Amino acid sequence: MFGLIKGLLTVILGANVGVAIAHNTIRSIQAFLPVQKLIKNETGRAILRVISGPRAFKVVLFCRLTPIPFGLQNTIFGVSAVNPRSYHTATLLGLLPAQTINVYLGSTLRSMHDVLNDQKTALAGYSIFAVQTVIGVLLMAWVVQKARTELSNALLSDMGVEHKLLVEIDDDSLECE
Repeated sequence: MFGLIKGLLTVILGANVGVAIAHNTIRSIQAFLPVQKLIKNETGRAILRVISGPRAFKVVLFCRLTPIPFGLQNTIFGVSAVNPRSYHTATLLGLLPAQTINVYLGSTLRSMHDVLNDQKTALAGYSIFAVQTVIGVLLMAWVVQKARTELSNALLSDMGVEHKLLVEIDDDSLECE
């Protein structure tokens, strides 16, 4: 409809304005409904600490590369203490690969209609479309796998640091007695 460049700019603008509205709405509601108090398990609290910690940019970036539902992501990031500038920058960069692939495929689908109507070029058109689709799916699968690995590493390393600190505190308190 808009072509590659205008389509990509429209999608980027629309997605990021939507994310900003969702983030600010969740932060506003949090003042009336203390959502963090509802998170009672240690895993949930650990995730919030990781999101709010020094690796927040990296965590948000890699979360945005995964197929985790964005409503769930927006809620988790909204109740965390993540820096808004880091959050929005990481969101912009994390959503960009999928947005680019989707807009590119969408812009070629419109022109593919003309190619597929001509019997002489139909086979070439279907072949190009199939290759583009396979490349897009493989790229997304690779990005999702890398993002999951990075998120797991970040969570595990932060949980290990917290456990080490707790052990050191317990050891120090034993020495004082």
